[in-house]
Amino acid sequence: MKKVLCIAHRGASGYEPENTLRAIRTAITMGADMVEVDVRPSRDGYLMVIHDETVDRTTDGSGYVENMSLNELKKLDAGMNEKIPILEEVVETIKGKVKLVVELKKAGMEEKVVKIFEQTNMVEEVIVTSFIHESVKKVKELNQKIKTGIIFKCTPINPVKLAREAKADVIFPEYRYTTEEMIKKIHDEGLTVYIWTINNRQLADSFIETGVDGIVTDKPDILSQPEIKKPKKVFISGPIQGMEKRQFYRKKLGKMLKDMGFEVLDPWEREKIVYSSRGGEWWKEVPIKGLVKRDLEDIDRCDFLVAYVPKPSVGTSMELFYAKNKNKPTYVICKMKNPSPWIVAHST
Repeated sequence: MKKVLCIAHRGASGYEPENTLRAIRTAITMGADMVEVDVRPSRDGYLMVIHDETVDRTTDGSGYVENMSLNELKKLDAGMNEKIPILEEVVETIKGKVKLVVELKKAGMEEKVVKIFEQTNMVEEVIVTSFIHESVKKVKELNQKIKTGIIFKCTPINPVKLAREAKADVIFPEYRYTTEEMIKKIHDEGLTVYIWTINNRQLADSFIETGVDGIVTDKPDILSQPEIKKPKKVFISGPIQGMEKRQFYRKKLGKMLKDMGFEVLDPWEREKIVYSSRGGEWWKEVPIKGLVKRDLEDIDRCDFLVAYVPKPSVGTSMELFYAKNKNKPTYVICKMKNPSPWIVAHST
């Protein structure tokens, strides 16, 4: 049986913050053959690696990407203390390791994208794709050596005709609209089929049997053999406000957990930067909503939560409640003589 390529969708986005260098590195470790990322322009013309037209869903900020400068975008937290990368940073990370699939989210970037790949000698290591088929066609006209692909969600009457019109080499159909007959017709015309997005091994196997050339997935390890053991992630919870200068317990607890083989996520690593930049008066102007959003998203990515509770804390209580409702095991280290029954009830 031929090898079916594994294309990591926005990196290993099933495990890490999407479209970040961290997600890309994890995808490489998991054995992905290609990494797929999304690109759209900043206000000052940089090619930012981000899916949505706004930063609201994937970062602690708010606003349209095209209305923000590189400097403004780089200040945002894209999850787990990661920054929004630019395309050049992604190329540097994957070069010599895996191939790259770049989806153009907006027209008008074609020349810049081609120039980057030419300057980095990546012309034959990439596939440029888009729902905007005119952009795909333009990339091919700019450089014949760059492979291109068209994406679609529905079932077109003639996908091969669409590919020919766009001068594309690869067709990326959504798996729900992909049939064995369609795959055969595409192959008969000398084109390649990569389906998206599958995160279930059983479903992946059923499409492998139909003859697809590649599978786009958020979880690259479902296609890798042998299965790679990933360290469990733990979120450290505990009071911060009023204890900014007494966060030594986090360092000690984090070291202990790392020594035990866990990957540690500590929100203080993110929040202390805000604290130190505001001379200790951070609670007056700090974007609380954004910080809380990042904390809860980090809890979503973790396998369990460990909370240190030396005193009552609204924030810690919220994190315990959220983790418990997400069916995450929660462990509480409590120095209070008479801890709240609520805290006891929300610890494993």
